Parts: sequence; C-alpha cells; structure tokens
Amino acid sequence: MKKAPSFLVGCLVFLTGCASPPHAGLTKYIQEFEYVAFTLPRSQDGVGTVIDFKGRSESIVARGQECFLRASPAAVSSRDVGAADLDQKTDWNAGASFSLPKAVLEYADVSGLVKASGAKSVKISLKAPYEQYISRLQFLTYINELPATDPCKSVFADPKNLIIYQVLGAKGLTYQFLDGSDNAISFTARILDQVDLKPELRRTLQGTSKLESNESLLIGYRTWVVTKPAGVVGTTLDVKEIAKRDVEARRESSRQ
Repeated sequence: MKKAPSFLVGCLVFLTGCASPPHAGLTKYIQEFEYVAFTLPRSQDGVGTVIDFKGRSESIVARGQECFLRASPAAVSSRDVGAADLDQKTDWNAGASFSLPKAVLEYADVSGLVKASGAKSVKISLKAPYEQYISRLQFLTYINELPATDPCKSVFADPKNLIIYQVLGAKGLTYQFLDGSDNAISFTARILDQVDLKPELRRTLQGTSKLESNESLLIGYRTWVVTKPAGVVGTTLDVKEIAKRDVEARRESSRQ
C-alpha cells in the first residue's frame, strides 16, 4: 500500500458521532455522502482497489491496476467538488467534542503553531477537491465477463472483500490560523521560534498566514460488495453498496 506523501504523516482523522459545528463543510460533506475515512490518506490505491479487514486492520487485497483497471483504465470518471463547500473552520482545541477532520503533518507541529500564535480557530481547506468513481454497469459488465479461472473473479466474489468504487480526494491541503475575530494570523519570527520546524518549512512560513501541502491525497471512500444467489452456480453477479456504519463495523470487528 502506498501511503500519503511524507509531508502527511498521520491521517485525516474523522471523529464521528456528534453534530457538526458551524462552517463544518468537510465534516458535513463526508457525513452526507457516507464516506469512510481511509485508515491513512494516500495518493494511490483508490477507485477499483479491493480491501478487507481480515488482518486486524484495513489492507489491500488487489490494487485497481491488478484487476478492474488493467482492462479499462479509462473507466474511472472524475468530477470537481465545490472547494468552498468543503472549507471548515473549527476550534482546534475542542478535540473530540464534535466531528472534526485533522491532518497531522510530519514536520509541521500544527498544535504547536496554534499554541504559539494564540489562534482561537483553524480554517481547513482542500485544494481542488474532486471525486472519482466507476459506474455499476461498467463494473458488472467487467466481472461477469471474467473467466472462472481468473484470480480476480474469486477476489471480487469473496463476501469479506470490499470494492472501492468512489473516492473523495484533493490536490492539496491548507491551514489558516485565525484569531478571536476570525482574522488570519501571520507567522512572525517570534511565533516560529516557539515551534520545532524544519528550516526549509520555517523559511516558507515566515511572513505568511497559511500552512500548505501541495501533495495530492485521497481522503475517503465508498464501497460495494459482490453478491450472488446462495447455492446457485453460474448466475450473473451483482453488487450492493455497503453502508459506512457497516464498513466501520467490519473494521472494529477485525480488531477484537
């Protein structure tokens, strides 16, 4: 599995189960469209990838290029998502008191910058957000034409495997630190002196009011599972969507 670029160490952590705060565009979008957060954001292993939770964590069974995309790489469609719809302003120190996406950056101590700058909130924005997806017809045509001897046939037919058919991604990520009046805080030398930063990042930040990553990442996904009538051989395969709560239940069950 290729994880997100080194600029992004951890993950966009989606703390669910509570109501979204005002201006929580990204959280609201994820909830409304039933996206499951990738265990780690990544730049690859998106649409067409087959995953499972058999090994006590999310793992890759087959990459898209190994099965679905090997025959029809052009089958993946894309559409832009309104960037303003996904901007989210949040009280960084509120922690898990509401649904909140956070990205922990490898050499950018976000929490340290919040403390040093005295920021009251942080505005998180996705750069050029987009969705990629494959249609049900494309996928069903493909799997039903696979010969029984093709290894991908059994991979798809395994009820414990999930097929990623849609992803939410972005071409970068931006943090803006705000004061109590929602004004952007500029990173002065005094602020940056209080935070452990790599020299190149310090030079980039000084005099600006934004912390940015220009690395593409995939944030969340939606899945299908392949279905077939019980006890019937040679029947046409179908798919059904697996709800977000059921995907998360599989993940939690694998950890027990």
